[in-house]
Amino acid sequence: MLHEATMCLLTAYATHRTLVLTANGWKFAPSTWDTFMMPLSSTCTTNDTRDMHPKNQTASDRVVELKTLIGEWNHSPAKFRPLAIPADLAKRLKAFHGDPPAWWVGQLVSFLLRPQPHLQQTIQTQGEKMKFKRPIVGIQIRRTDKINNEAALHSLEEYMKHVEEYYDLRQQHEDIKERRVFVATDDPSVTTEFPKKYPHYNISWVEGSANTASMKSRFSKDGLSTVIVDLHFLSMCDFVICRAVYELLQTRHGDASMKVYSLDSSVYYLTYYDIHYLRAVSNHEARFVGELSFQVGDYIDIESYLFSDKSRVLAGNLRNGSTFGINRRTGKRGLFPSYKAVDEIVEENMGAYD
Repeated sequence: MLHEATMCLLTAYATHRTLVLTANGWKFAPSTWDTFMMPLSSTCTTNDTRDMHPKNQTASDRVVELKTLIGEWNHSPAKFRPLAIPADLAKRLKAFHGDPPAWWVGQLVSFLLRPQPHLQQTIQTQGEKMKFKRPIVGIQIRRTDKINNEAALHSLEEYMKHVEEYYDLRQQHEDIKERRVFVATDDPSVTTEFPKKYPHYNISWVEGSANTASMKSRFSKDGLSTVIVDLHFLSMCDFVICRAVYELLQTRHGDASMKVYSLDSSVYYLTYYDIHYLRAVSNHEARFVGELSFQVGDYIDIESYLFSDKSRVLAGNLRNGSTFGINRRTGKRGLFPSYKAVDEIVEENMGAYD
């Protein structure tokens, strides 16, 4: 739902429209968006549909309705969709941030997730109960709905390998007296498994979050509350092994482009087909079947991992020195050395907001 709301807000911003969120399709009954989050506006809160024609919408209509946006955006020609950034901000963002598209989307997500006073109090209370304190590493362990769909099943050891690497590196230049880990998970067994395997770590988690995140209660009012609280504390961590809060991290830590690691696909994942491509900075000639040839200046499309019949299909950065992509010029796909191509940041005119 947050992905859809973010895309709606981005569309409104880029097309100079006012966004009104409705409860249509809202899964978290009996709550609505402003049960936990502040309204997007104090004045524009009702939907005026007098001039809306749902079956024959055009971009020039005064009122348009966005539905099932993730499905629509997978094949949308909209140039402002991620990973594009506003042209009027591009020069400054490129100079001061390691991942400008993440910073840009982070601003939208942060605005959407402004908590109501009662939720802010819940966040404060949970933080005091956990004795949440930095430095701390956050991990998100999803073992229910995402498995074999958007992610593979990972053991606790896979996450902790990167936690230990982070603390070992940090220990070289400062005295870390206590190694802290914040865990967000939908599997209650993780909170009992962790202390047994890693007794020298201080582990914390939001009270009851693993139970309310289960498939049975995920879409309840309490389920929504704990998800938001989990996201808040993950975004406050110094380093995270997950992708859920990558954009939100940029609003908490300035440039947090190096403060995250994902065990699955790219850390950026708003829709299946975000406009993400690289530009070749060196020629490459395929040396074996399955490798990709390209020339300097070629654009290479990058996709996230996709899953088919419970098997991971090769896509994206494999983190072993190779990346899988599609050469736009030739239409061919294959592996290539990651260092021979760099991210190409798309600048799109979304209008200047002074």
